[in-house]
Amino acid sequence: MAHRKDTGSLTPKTPMKSEVLTSGLTCNLQECQEVPWVMEEMESTSEKQSTFESQPMGEKDITEVDGITTTLGEHLVAKGFDKAYILLGQFLLLHKNERTFQDWIMTKCGASPDEAQQSCRCLKNWCHSFL
Repeated sequence: MAHRKDTGSLTPKTPMKSEVLTSGLTCNLQECQEVPWVMEEMESTSEKQSTFESQPMGEKDITEVDGITTTLGEHLVAKGFDKAYILLGQFLLLHKNERTFQDWIMTKCGASPDEAQQSCRCLKNWCHSFL
């Protein structure tokens, strides 16, 4: 019988470059490489998402949020969401509830399910890093 490794505690034991995952876990690169689903999640991070998540919010345009395409950005601007911090405010007003935010951005702003998921992940990871 194969034994399954416990992956519940992926917190680094020594200070190393670590990754924050969409699952909320933090792990160092060596630990992450030992868990296949973790590596898939890390590889799926786009350059746009990495850039957004690595910098303070400032006055970023709405289209700098990963998952916000030019077309979706135009819809958001028309509704008053011209800056990333305004969309972040909506995410926070919805208590960082991923399902509620995704439903809101799809219903009220015309986002596709993929756009909703990507933008939600991007804002959630930014919050984890900066709040």
